[in-house]
Amino acid sequence: MIVFGLGCILFAPRLRKPAVISLTVSGLASFGVALFPCTQGCPGMGSVTDTAHTLFAGLHYVSFALTPVLHARRSGVIALVAFAGSALLIHATGVGPNGLFQRVGLTTLDAWLVGTAVRFRQSVCPPIGTISLCK
Repeated sequence: MIVFGLGCILFAPRLRKPAVISLTVSGLASFGVALFPCTQGCPGMGSVTDTAHTLFAGLHYVSFALTPVLHARRSGVIALVAFAGSALLIHATGVGPNGLFQRVGLTTLDAWLVGTAVRFRQSVCPPIGTISLCK
């Protein structure tokens, strides 16, 4: 979570302004998730640690899910966020196997983040034939 948070904070300035804020908040919230690991079974609200973990995780989910929409605002991105956000909301309600919908939602958003980074890399370092000038 700490490496992910650092990656978000370092990558955020490449995005459009509103998305910079949401991805930075997501990265900072992931530090909170790491700082307050939940107890076995991750019951949510209860102990101070579980409560803090749940609050930071919720902030991370919301800010991370907002990032693609704030950056791109295209129908495909909105559908992706609706899918990921729905999975995270289902997870937050406790429906389904423990962690399944959390992983579906976060992996979907992670895939968007990686795809965006790859597109940035390709636009900065376009290959000329089979040679890339950025290597």
